[in-house]
Amino acid sequence: MGTAATSRTPGVRLSRRRIAVAGLGLVQREGVAALSMRRLAEELDTAPMSLYRHVADRRDLLDLLLDEVSDLVAPPDDDLPPREAIIATVERAHEVVDGNRWVVELMLAGDELLRPGALRLSEALYRAMARAGLEPEAAARFHAAIWQYLWGHVVVAGDLGLAQRSRAAYVAAGGDRESFPEIARVEEAVARLDPHESFRAGLLALVDGFLA
Repeated sequence: MGTAATSRTPGVRLSRRRIAVAGLGLVQREGVAALSMRRLAEELDTAPMSLYRHVADRRDLLDLLLDEVSDLVAPPDDDLPPREAIIATVERAHEVVDGNRWVVELMLAGDELLRPGALRLSEALYRAMARAGLEPEAAARFHAAIWQYLWGHVVVAGDLGLAQRSRAAYVAAGGDRESFPEIARVEEAVARLDPHESFRAGLLALVDGFLA
C-alpha cells in the first residue's frame, strides 16, 4: 500500500497562481475559517511543507487571495463619463464581493483589507470624482458612502434581504394590517424585491445625489 506522499499526482508544479486559485475555491465553498495550510495542501494534493516554498504563512496566503479578488475589479475606464465610470465600477465591485463573501468575514473580524488592488480602485474612483468636479471634502464623503453602502448591502441583504426579513416578521406577527398599514401597503412589492436590482436603484440614487 502506498503512502500519502507517493499517491499524490507527480509532475504538477506549484505556483502562487495555482495556490491562489485553489485557495479561492476553498474559501468560496467553505468560508475563510476553513482556510489552513494543511487544508489547502489537501486541495492541491500535496504536502503542507511544499506550500511554504511559495507562501510564508496563512497571513501571506490571505493577502494573496485578497489580491486575486481585488484584481477582479478593473479600475474604471477614463474614457467613460465620470458618472458611468463610477456606477460601472461599483456594480462590478459589488458583484465580486458578493461572490466572495469570505472577504466580508475578514472585514467583520477586523482584518486589514487595504491591498494594492483596492487602493488602485479607490484612486480610480477619486479620479472619476475629480473629473466630475467634486472638491476633496465631497469626494471623501462620496467615497466613504459608496463603500458603506456596498459593504452594508452585502452584509445585510444576502439571499434574504432586510426588507424580506421585516416582512417575514410582520407575517409571523399575524399580518396585523391595522397596526402596520404602510407595511401592508408595500407587502407585495417587498416580496418581489431583487437584491441586485435594489442595489442598483440605491446606487443610482447615491451617485446622483452626490453629483447633483
